[in-house]
Amino acid sequence: MGLIKNTVDYSKRVVGLMKKDLSLWQQGREIIDTFSDYWDLNAGIKNTTSWVESCVNTWGNFYAAAKFRLYKKLGDGRVKEIFDHPFVKMMEAPNNFQTWWEHKYFIAVFQAYFGNIYFLKLRDRMGVWRGQQILDPMCIRAVSSDRNFIEYYEYNINGKDIKLDPKDVVHIRYPSAGSQVKGQPLIASIMDQIDVDKYQTALQKTFYQNGGFMGQTWTTSQQLSKVSFNNAKAQLEQRIGSGNFKFGLFDGGLQPVKSAYSIKDMDIAEQRKLTMQEILSAFRIPQILVGGASDTYNRASAEAGIYSYASTFIDPGLSYIDDVYTRHIKFEFSDKFFLKHDLISPRDIQVAMSRYKSMTGMGALTVNELRTEEDYEEFDYPLAKVPLINVGGAVIRLDTGEQLGAVPNNKIKQEE
Repeated sequence: MGLIKNTVDYSKRVVGLMKKDLSLWQQGREIIDTFSDYWDLNAGIKNTTSWVESCVNTWGNFYAAAKFRLYKKLGDGRVKEIFDHPFVKMMEAPNNFQTWWEHKYFIAVFQAYFGNIYFLKLRDRMGVWRGQQILDPMCIRAVSSDRNFIEYYEYNINGKDIKLDPKDVVHIRYPSAGSQVKGQPLIASIMDQIDVDKYQTALQKTFYQNGGFMGQTWTTSQQLSKVSFNNAKAQLEQRIGSGNFKFGLFDGGLQPVKSAYSIKDMDIAEQRKLTMQEILSAFRIPQILVGGASDTYNRASAEAGIYSYASTFIDPGLSYIDDVYTRHIKFEFSDKFFLKHDLISPRDIQVAMSRYKSMTGMGALTVNELRTEEDYEEFDYPLAKVPLINVGGAVIRLDTGEQLGAVPNNKIKQEE
């Protein structure tokens, strides 16, 4: 099938899987057994923070909730949604182990942490694309040539390089200004903030583990011997010392000096808020979606924040996924097919209905154009295809200038 072209020793095992009955999508368990030993995805993810994890999880949940639909362009210019198609079946069950919900979720996760996600197409015995499997992004690289941006993908397994045809790999990346063939992780732009957040969290953890606040201190004007010092310290620790808190005992007239290193003195709370805002800004996510304080939002501002996030970050990303899959669908099946997602951004239905009423009333939109915007099938009757205008309650066809109903159809003309 041209899925794996070279003949290195290790690739024979994968080719053997393909030739067993050329039904990879039914052999999901064997594919996983072959590749999973080399999937240590956590190795490619630096230790992140709770804010980053929350942002990535929210991004993934929005992607996972997206509804993708397959459409076909008909000969008369109409568009029809397709329900019975191998790609639709693939979206129902991409392989025997994972679900389409997981694959949509992982697209966001991989774009955030790696900048790239690669799906290996799984074909049936006739070579039809019926499933897909996630590849480890840490083990794959795109190889360019003078003729093509991507000549082939090189997948390294156990030290062996396997060539994958670009036609058999669905590559979704987070676009980068530094490369046209490889994406850049979103978190690459905020690694300093992530480090600061980790250090702040580590400081707080250490502070409380070791009892960072200056507590009660004992001092004496007499010089204590080592034995007396240890005995006094042990007795005090036994009676009032507990946990990981340190115990201070001074002799010889030494006096402790107060140091400004408490959490309050260091103003760590305000610093962490600044770090949080930097991270949220990178993901362009409103704080309410990651546990923002309820007293900082009302219903209007919350809805506005969610709309802004969905319309400026989520929907554009999903449109990119539409384009990537559409390119592969056209190549695999027909250029009449395309993939399109339902908009995630919430809509004001009353505003939309008012707009449609005004636009159709002034002849700016036909009924079928309106239905196309809403992803409904077009009507076949002629009036749905022509612009109409409402003048004083009379509906006029703009293509002919004819007033609809000018001659009542419930009365017989005198000459008849």
